[in-house]
Amino acid sequence: MKLKKVKLRIQEYSINKVVGDELELLVHEDANVIDVINEADKIIRSKGKFPSEQYKSLLHWVYNPIKERFYEQIGINAYTESRKFLNVRNNPKMKLPNNVIIILIPEGGCITAREEVIDYEIFCKVISKYIRTG
Repeated sequence: MKLKKVKLRIQEYSINKVVGDELELLVHEDANVIDVINEADKIIRSKGKFPSEQYKSLLHWVYNPIKERFYEQIGINAYTESRKFLNVRNNPKMKLPNNVIIILIPEGGCITAREEVIDYEIFCKVISKYIRTG
């Protein structure tokens, strides 16, 4: 299986205390932003309990798999090495290029809209349908 490099920059103090503010990941060649966040969750879980009381994982915190979109309060963008913007917010299942940089802000500071995050058990049932486990 071919792999590609992705940098994920997370702007959230509770997570930064556990894994730092940037993760360099190797993901499968067809990976999308959901796969990348799921890989970050594996690293976070390897360090112990998820650092937020409200959420069970980073992906649970930021993504609604029922509506197949990021919550309104989430700040996310991605760009290539040549600084080409990729609209992963509106197309989270987009295949990412090699060496993409993703910036994720779980609690976007300038965003006033706030959606409730779905129940974790429901989240797990729905997300398991399209997360690669291998």
